Amino acid sequence: MNKKHQFTINVIHKALEDLLLEKNYSEISASDIILKSQISRSTFYSHYKSKDDVLLSLCEMIFTHVFSPHLLKESGHDFSSSNSFDYKNIVIHTFCHFEEDKVLFKAILSSESSHIFISKLKENSAPLMNALLPISKNINNKIPQDIALSIMLSIFTELLTKCVMDAYPPKELASYFFKFLGIE
Repeated sequence: MNKKHQFTINVIHKALEDLLLEKNYSEISASDIILKSQISRSTFYSHYKSKDDVLLSLCEMIFTHVFSPHLLKESGHDFSSSNSFDYKNIVIHTFCHFEEDKVLFKAILSSESSHIFISKLKENSAPLMNALLPISKNINNKIPQDIALSIMLSIFTELLTKCVMDAYPPKELASYFFKFLGIE
């Protein structure tokens, strides 16, 4: 992806983020995003079909970073020295991001499009949950793997939502998740 294309994507994402902090998702139109991002209509539509596509793209960008096994030093937290296969740190890193971006995530989760965000969250966290499944002491191996994975994804998603909506501390919620799995 060239720099100009990435710049345009970033500007459109930022416009949607800003608009989500101002009003409900249902009240935002593609025209609002175009106006806020100060790009042409043709530029917007050369990248996206709709505002839902922008939200999907924003979620994908966020979750690609959050669930990356190569964690970088960030201003709010630093997991850069952890092993790339340290699943605990990836889980904690995820909770930290939900805490740091809770205003944006709360706006998304409070909207009628929260299903888009949750669907992308589950899709992007599934590889991590699959990696945790074999080391979980509390997941019965008599439960079919797809059902166990679905339960883990639901609990993980619910705890991340609690981090945003109910202001639980990230490390506390991550510890609850590990306790549920029997990973200490």
